[in-house]
Amino acid sequence: MEQSDKSNKLAVSGLELVLRRSDSKDIGFVYELMRHHLERFFSQISEGWSRKRFKIGYKPERITIIEHEDMPIGFYDLEILNGLAYVHNLHISRDYQGRNIGPVLISYIETESRNSGASYIKAKIFQENEKFLRFLKRKGYRVEKELPEENSYIIKKDIESI
Repeated sequence: MEQSDKSNKLAVSGLELVLRRSDSKDIGFVYELMRHHLERFFSQISEGWSRKRFKIGYKPERITIIEHEDMPIGFYDLEILNGLAYVHNLHISRDYQGRNIGPVLISYIETESRNSGASYIKAKIFQENEKFLRFLKRKGYRVEKELPEENSYIIKKDIESI
């Protein structure tokens, strides 16, 4: 995915958010936010949570950091290949959840993906995240595959026409 080096700004619920490309100093923030949000899910699957596995899978070139007042509050990991956009992760710090940031970011990611040549967008969502799954279904996502061993779904949306 090509992304400009400049930052983008989004106004959400009275907050000015800055979206910027991640760099090497962000690995600790990304790791801790993911661990905080996902450790209980990883404990349910055989692979578990591992720093080593995280470092191997960490791809800073795909990650966009979300900041408020010069502090990171979240990130998303977006990969676009061969007409498919895949959201590997989207995490917002708990202090900033419930402020409409997630829905605004989903729209932003869809537009960014379409502008980069993607026709479809996919993501994995845990079954426990029912509220967000209902929201995504209302936005046109459908469950493409159920992954019972991970208590999750692969969801997909056609974004050519958005």
